Amino acid sequence: MEDEYVVFTDLFGGSVNQKIFSYKTKFDFYLITGFNLPILLEIILYNQTLNEEIVKQLVENCRKELQLVGMDSIEELVDNEENFL
Repeated sequence: MEDEYVVFTDLFGGSVNQKIFSYKTKFDFYLITGFNLPILLEIILYNQTLNEEIVKQLVENCRKELQLVGMDSIEELVDNEENFL
């Protein structure tokens, strides 16, 4: 299995992202910006070879994890005990 590299940066267009992006022409790696904990875990724990389509799908799945939790969300979880912590 060949080594795979995934680089995470905080802000798209930020200075770190711009600097790392400049290396994309020289090195083969996936660059994920605006990351969150779910995508870090998905990438780290993924036990198969990554490709661009898989990385896109993982990013899209984890994007759904970002949400505002209000009292209505808590009540919905409590009503459905199986999904509550």
